Amino acid sequence: MSHEDSAGLRKNPRYESHALVEVRTSRWNPFAIESAVLIDLSWDGFKIEFVNPMKSIPPKTRLRFSIPLAPFEISHPRILKLNADVRWFDPRNFRCGGVFHHGDSDETFLLSKVIDYVARKKAIQDAAVSAAGDDE
Repeated sequence: MSHEDSAGLRKNPRYESHALVEVRTSRWNPFAIESAVLIDLSWDGFKIEFVNPMKSIPPKTRLRFSIPLAPFEISHPRILKLNADVRWFDPRNFRCGGVFHHGDSDETFLLSKVIDYVARKKAIQDAAVSAAGDDE
């Protein structure tokens, strides 16, 4: 079992995103903001890859995500801010994964809209691949 599945079987499906996000890696340092690619997400958590090399992030570290919503066709508000805890960090690929802290109802609603968007996009891609396979 990989470190990504170490919590056991996944309850919610994960969806690819590839959105560029900002991640605050320190609660106390306002300049500790890193760019990362949101590789995938689900209702339970996330996997990101940092754009620049960085030092290891220990498990249970609290991160603060700023996710631009325009790529998910959400015009207002412009940014979703979420807290998350790191579960694992891969120092070779500068990737980490963890779980979201579901905050107020607005954050929950926006996260559900983001997940719905990437789920619809995946369904469209899967249908296109399936149709292309039927043509052969």
